[in-house]
Amino acid sequence: MLMVGPPQGRRFSARESQTTTGALALCLKWGGGFPLGAFEGLPRFRTPYVTTIVTGVVVTILSGLLPIGLVGELVSVGTLFAFTLVCLGVLALRFTQPQLPRPFKTPAVYVVAPAGAGTALFLMFGLPLDTWIRFVTWLALGLVVYALYGSRHSRIGQTGSRRFRA
Repeated sequence: MLMVGPPQGRRFSARESQTTTGALALCLKWGGGFPLGAFEGLPRFRTPYVTTIVTGVVVTILSGLLPIGLVGELVSVGTLFAFTLVCLGVLALRFTQPQLPRPFKTPAVYVVAPAGAGTALFLMFGLPLDTWIRFVTWLALGLVVYALYGSRHSRIGQTGSRRFRA
């Protein structure tokens, strides 16, 4: 069981990161961050099938070509970084916009959010240096794409407002 568990966990982790693409695609579509055609949705389910199919094909190809350990490390650093940002973002919104309606409230947010961010960062620092180099490279590339395209086409960029309206 110990020989089968870790590789299967990495595969499921890569697959799980692929399944969240639909939610991310919807957020980008609503925010105006990417061309709308890329996020075409099925009329019946209103899910972005184009990005889901493209991401599935890319993940399948990369999973077959790259060592599974490398894929697991890259998925881990990305997921842990996103989790850290969410934890810190929830905490920041509690201070900067306490009046926002919250359909779900984090219990003991002033303990849970910093503990979650700290735990994720702790796990990230255990990853090898080459994973960090790849992560920073991809993060920089994403920020360049956002700076050149997304910031000008986003709803926030068009209105000039930096405050989120719920």
